[in-house]
Amino acid sequence: MVANKEYNIDNTFSDLNLSVTDIIQSANTNITISANDIKKAKDVLDVAVRREELESKRQDREQRRKFAVNIFWVVVAYLSLTLCIVTLYGASVLCFKNDAAIILTTLLGTTTANVITLLVIVVKYLFRTKD
Repeated sequence: MVANKEYNIDNTFSDLNLSVTDIIQSANTNITISANDIKKAKDVLDVAVRREELESKRQDREQRRKFAVNIFWVVVAYLSLTLCIVTLYGASVLCFKNDAAIILTTLLGTTTANVITLLVIVVKYLFRTKD
């Protein structure tokens, strides 16, 4: 593998002792490329592929971190709103016209189910296995 050398398309052609014009002009003739030139080209492509893979993984980690923080704040807001409703009802500031027990039971039950489901989804996304 070629180390400590930045490559781009122009460097690749110069390393192969070929230019774009040479390739176009010799389209009807046979081009002989040495095994060393092929190995250099393969090494350059391998390095480029590895860099892209690393960049993709870095971006995935950043997106996961942002996603997790956003989900955390949504859960905090959701639970805070539920706590406020229960507290206001308990302090007799908030009154329901219908049966309050059913409303509060439904509110707490759906809140619990939503939070657990949301956290399971986030944990599975953040810590997924490579299957």
